[in-house]
Amino acid sequence: QGTSTYPANGQFTSQLSSNFGNVAFNYITWSATTPAGTSVNLEISIDGGAYIGPFTVPFAIPLPNINGSTIRFKANFTSDGTQTPTLNDVSINYSP
Repeated sequence: QGTSTYPANGQFTSQLSSNFGNVAFNYITWSATTPAGTSVNLEISIDGGAYIGPFTVPFAIPLPNINGSTIRFKANFTSDGTQTPTLNDVSINYSP
């Protein structure tokens, strides 16, 4: 029987999501499967600016007073080498 090992760290950067005009970004939520010894956190960037975060709890994270026309998120993964986390979905709520 073989054994599998996973990298200790990994990262995924989303495509740039653009909206028509300036919007208010209200909150971000996500769900992840995180076996013991693993974790996922998210960071966001509005209009190409510096990343904000990391956000470590996958609940509705408020983004008060953040307006812009584009948004991108970066997911950071950590592993114990024997298991790996999975990012299931990400939702970003905004208002025109």
